[in-house]
Amino acid sequence: MPFVNVISLLLLLICWVPVSANSEIDSLKSLSLIQLESGEQVDLMETYFHLGRAYLGIEETDSAYAEFLLCLGYAESLDDQYLQFRSLLELGQIDIYPRNNPQAAIRRLSLAESVAGDNITISDERRLYFELGNAYLNANDFGSSMAYQLKSVELAERTQDTAFLAASLRSLGSLYWQTDQFSQSLATYRRAYELRTSLPGPHFSIYSSMAIAHFSLNAMDSALHYIRKARLEAEQYEQVYGEAYSLGLIGNIKMEQGRYRQAIDSLELSVQLCEENNFIIDAISFQNDLGKAYGLNRQFEQALSVLRMSELVARELNQATLLTSNYEIQSDIYAWQGDSAKSLIYLKRYYDLKDSLVSEDMLAGMANLEKGYEIGKIEASVRDAEAALEQSEKMLYLYGFASGFIFLLVILYMAYVRNKALKEVNQVLEEKNAEIRRQNDRLASSNEDLRQFAHVTSHDLREPLRNISSFATLLSRKYSHQFDKDGSEYLSFITNGVRKMDRLLNDLLTYSVVGVFDHEYSDVDLGRTISDIMRRLQQHQATQGAKITLKKLPVVKANAQQMDQLFAQLIDNAIKFRDPSRKPEIVIRSEGRENGYVFSITDNGIGMDKAYKDKIFALFLRLHNQQSAYEGSGIGLSIVKKIIEQHEGKIWIESEVGTGTTVYFFLPKDPPTDSTPDHVRDRWQWLQEDVRKSEDAHSQDMLASLSDE
Repeated sequence: MPFVNVISLLLLLICWVPVSANSEIDSLKSLSLIQLESGEQVDLMETYFHLGRAYLGIEETDSAYAEFLLCLGYAESLDDQYLQFRSLLELGQIDIYPRNNPQAAIRRLSLAESVAGDNITISDERRLYFELGNAYLNANDFGSSMAYQLKSVELAERTQDTAFLAASLRSLGSLYWQTDQFSQSLATYRRAYELRTSLPGPHFSIYSSMAIAHFSLNAMDSALHYIRKARLEAEQYEQVYGEAYSLGLIGNIKMEQGRYRQAIDSLELSVQLCEENNFIIDAISFQNDLGKAYGLNRQFEQALSVLRMSELVARELNQATLLTSNYEIQSDIYAWQGDSAKSLIYLKRYYDLKDSLVSEDMLAGMANLEKGYEIGKIEASVRDAEAALEQSEKMLYLYGFASGFIFLLVILYMAYVRNKALKEVNQVLEEKNAEIRRQNDRLASSNEDLRQFAHVTSHDLREPLRNISSFATLLSRKYSHQFDKDGSEYLSFITNGVRKMDRLLNDLLTYSVVGVFDHEYSDVDLGRTISDIMRRLQQHQATQGAKITLKKLPVVKANAQQMDQLFAQLIDNAIKFRDPSRKPEIVIRSEGRENGYVFSITDNGIGMDKAYKDKIFALFLRLHNQQSAYEGSGIGLSIVKKIIEQHEGKIWIESEVGTGTTVYFFLPKDPPTDSTPDHVRDRWQWLQEDVRKSEDAHSQDMLASLSDE
C-alpha cells in the first residue's frame, strides 16, 4: 500500500507539470486506474473532478460530463459536500451549453445551492448565481433569472472582479433584450462594454451584444460598426461560432436596409455554419430570420419551408422564445401572400405564446427586483456609513471631551449621508413607479387596439358572409327546383356554414364591445331580469321542457343590460348541455355577504372534466367538436367572465361528468365607477354606426333582388 501511494503522488506531481492537455488527461487516467485498484476513494473522487476539468479545456464536453458524474457519485457516498457542489456546478453549466437542457441545469444547480452550506467561497457563490441566472433565462423564466442575475452582479461588485462583473452585466443585458426592454438592455451592455474592453481580448461577445442592442433600436450604422469588429475578432481567434453569429446579424442588417438578396446569402451561410457545428439554438434563430428574408424577397415557398422546419425543431427543444418569433414571421408571410385566415391563426399563436412568456405582472416583478437591488445598494452604503459612525463614536469616547468638535462634524456628515441616501431612494422609487405607469399605459393602449381590431375585423368579415347568404337565398328561391339531392344538400351546407360563421362573428363583436362605454349602473331586480329571460325562452320554445327553480334574488347595483346578457348566457348553457336521459332541472340561488353577493346556477346536465374548470373561460375554447350536437362559438363564457370582471367580481365552476355543473360568481355591492375616454367612445360609436349602415344597405339590396324576382 505505501508503494502505491508513492506512485500516486508521483503521477499527481506529473499532472501539475505544464504539459499538453492530452498528456495531462493520459496521466490522470493512469492515476485513476491505480486509485481505483487500490480503493483510494477520496483521491479517486478528486482525480475524476480534475479529469472533467481537463476535458473541458479541450472542449470534449461529453467526456467531461461523464467524469463529473463519477465524481458526484463518490462525493455523495463520501458525504463530501464541497465536491458535490463543484460537480453539480460543472454539470449544470454543461446542461446549459452545449446540451441545451435548461431544465436539467436548473435541477442540478438548485441542488448545488442546497448542498453549498458555508463551505463555498464567494467566488463559487457568484458563479452559482451566474449559472442559475443563465439557466432560468434559457428556460424563459425571466423573473427567476432576474433574481439570480442581480445576486451575481452584487457579488461581482462586492469582490471588485472586473471580468466577472462584465460577464454578469452582459448576461443581465441579454435578459432585458429577451423581454423587449431594448433601451435598458443597451445601457447594461454599455456598462459591460466599458469594463470588458479595459481587459485583454477576446472581446467578441460584448461586440456582438452591442451590435444586437443597437439593431433592436434601429441604429443600423452602430450595429454594423460593432458586428464588423466582432467578425474581425472571430477571424483573428478562429472562432467558428463568432463567424456564424456575425454573418447572421449582418444578414438581418441587410434585410432591414432592403437588400434582401444579400441578406439571404449571409443568412444561408450562417445557418449552414451553425448546423455543421451543432449550434442548434442559433441555427433555429437564423432560420427564422432567413424565412423572413425569403418572404420579403417574395420567395414564399422557400420562406414557409424554412420556417416550418425551424418551428418543428423549436417545438422539440421547447424553445418558446424562438417559437414566438417563428409564429410572428409566419403570420407576416401568409399576410403577404393574401391568406388572411392562416395569418390570423399564427398571429393568435404569437400573442398567446408571447403573453405566456412576458406578462405585465412579470415585467412589474422584474422592475421591483431591480428597484430592490438599487435600494439594497443604497442601504448597504448607509449601513457602512452607520458602521463608520459607530466606530467614530467609540474613538470619540476614548479621546474624551477634547474630541467633541470632531464628533459633531461626524454627526453632521452622517446626517448629510442619511439625507442624501433618502433622496436617492426616493428618486429610484419615483423613476420605477413612473416606468410602471408607462408600462400600464402601453398595456391599456394595446388592449384598446386589440378590441378595435376584433370589432373591425368581425365587421369586415361579415360583409362577404352577407353576400354569400344573399346569393344562397336567391339560388334557393329561383333554382331550387333544378337542383338534385346533392345540389340541395350542398346549398344547405353553405347556408349552415354562413349561419355558424355569422354567429361566431356576432359573438366576437359582442365580446369586443363589453366594457367599452361608461359603466352606467342602476338598481337591477335580478328576479325580474330572470323572469324576462324565461319569458323570452318560452316564446321561442327554447326551454326544452326545463324546470327552472328561482330562489329569492336581491336587487343589485349593476349594468342592467349586462346582467340580462350574463344570466341569459348561463341559463342557455344549462339548457343546451342537458343530459338526454333526464329532464333538465336548473336552480338559481344567491347568498348575501358583507361586501356583496354570491350567486350560483346549478344544473343536472352532462357536466365536464375538472381539468377544464379553469380553462373553460378562454376565448374560442369548446369542449365538443364542431360536428357535435352542442352548437356554439366558444365565446359565451368569455363574455360572462368579462362582464363579471368589469363589475370587479369573480367567477368559478364546480362540475362532475354525468352529474351536472354549478357556476358560481360574486358581485360586489359597490361596483366601479371609472369611465371610458371621449376619444374611445367616439371611435366605438363610429364603428357601431358603420356596422348599422352596412347591415341596412345589405337588407335593401336583398329586398331589391327579391323584388326583381
